[in-house]
Amino acid sequence: MRHLKIYLRWSENEYCALYNSKAVKVPKSPKKSVRIYFDTEIREIFDTVSSDTEWLVLRNKCIIALMYDSGLRQSEVCTLKRSKVSYFDNRMTVYGKGDKERIVPLGKLTKQFMHEYTAKCPYTLDMVFVNRRGQPLTGNAVKMVISKLSHNLGFELSSHKLRHNFATNYCIDQYKKHGQIDIYRLMYLMGHEDIETTRRYLHFAYEVIASEECISHLDEVMQTCK
Repeated sequence: MRHLKIYLRWSENEYCALYNSKAVKVPKSPKKSVRIYFDTEIREIFDTVSSDTEWLVLRNKCIIALMYDSGLRQSEVCTLKRSKVSYFDNRMTVYGKGDKERIVPLGKLTKQFMHEYTAKCPYTLDMVFVNRRGQPLTGNAVKMVISKLSHNLGFELSSHKLRHNFATNYCIDQYKKHGQIDIYRLMYLMGHEDIETTRRYLHFAYEVIASEECISHLDEVMQTCK
């Protein structure tokens, strides 16, 4: 609908078409909620990763860990360089949209996967992730890996969902640790340019936090009756 409206506005301006493009109303898209994976589902994801080659199993686990625990985009995984990974400081420099650099955290388990993968990988390019032939991994290849894994699970899995989980869990963990959420830190870690894009994760996080409080007035009423 947006594309159509842009076309109508263009033809109206260029050819004086006899209609009013502003009268075309774009319907609001339904609000999407983030699918937060349970701890058991995260373990199942990693347990389900398989391949006929050991280093490819380690590679795929590392990719999933980077998306889930560091919030990397699919394209950022493909362009990650070994020279930009600091194991000592537990952080990485990634190239986001518009070729903009940002620093993101490297978790202990992800670092372990990275060490194991690079030790077993038969190729030594500066690009961290390569395919069977030693060529840099493409976004389509990562998409195929995640899609194949999703078919073997009892729930949906995608690169976007893993990244959304990182953002929401970051908010939840920060709230539990500090009693507040610094949305601007998350904005930087996600590589967003607009704070409103990041702010939606606050809503998802507070939903989870509220549900975890498990406050049941009915339970208290029935307990009092007994």
